[in-house]
Amino acid sequence: MVHFSSSHEDIRNCFLQHDIPIGLPGFYDHPNFIEIENSNDFFLANYARFVSTLSFDENYIAKARNKIPIIVNELYAQMANDNHIGRCIDISAVLSRILEKEELWNFVFKGSLSIEFPEQSNISNKYFWSVDRGDFAARHAWVYAPPYNVIDLSVRQQPYFENEIDFLPNYVIAEDMVITEATTHEIISPEVIDHLISCGIPLANQLEHVNNETPAFIELFPSKSISIHGVSFKYIPIAGLANDCPLEGIANINFQEKTPLQVYNEDIRPQIAHFDI
Repeated sequence: MVHFSSSHEDIRNCFLQHDIPIGLPGFYDHPNFIEIENSNDFFLANYARFVSTLSFDENYIAKARNKIPIIVNELYAQMANDNHIGRCIDISAVLSRILEKEELWNFVFKGSLSIEFPEQSNISNKYFWSVDRGDFAARHAWVYAPPYNVIDLSVRQQPYFENEIDFLPNYVIAEDMVITEATTHEIISPEVIDHLISCGIPLANQLEHVNNETPAFIELFPSKSISIHGVSFKYIPIAGLANDCPLEGIANINFQEKTPLQVYNEDIRPQIAHFDI
């Protein structure tokens, strides 16, 4: 099986050899893709690699820049008054599926988020470690949708102290970001680091211990940062995510009593339909 670090052409050929159609976003739903994924936890990373290495013409980029900000703004408006604390996976999945409806290529990353507040705020850095104590599917999740490196609708929908949230934007949507190097201390919590060291696992080997594919994934999809109003946000992907049902089937999250499909059909689609012409 082709590894996710392979070239775009090799991954493309792998999909085609397994009779997986690649013409439209979301082809990870195809039964042949799912069959392979069931025996290969990181096969979804091949889809991420495929999307991240696609070439887009000016018309596609113009369409994405016209539609995506409207979609993001409307979806945020729908969710702003609801209690979606800690629902970053669900929110990212809804956004991803809406983008697929518009035939916009995208991918959901899960990973760590580090937030550095302005020095004058006297607020300590905030870390959402991917590897930590507790039961969670992902510490944080966001969407990659070219030309946008990060679309984070749920940056405010996390547990914060009041003085912290006052510094945060409604959401993050960023094209131009700085590639940075992730450290183990930003991915694994201090408590878990200390525990692993006590078990004889040195710091240098801990990422590989968590998952032997994680170091390769981090190298291929490097962390990226952006400063917004003096606050620095560093996004560190460690794996991919995909919802197991289309937009029509997402029923575990609503927006002001509307289903995600209703929000798309009634509130989003009318605002962006004219860009199809």
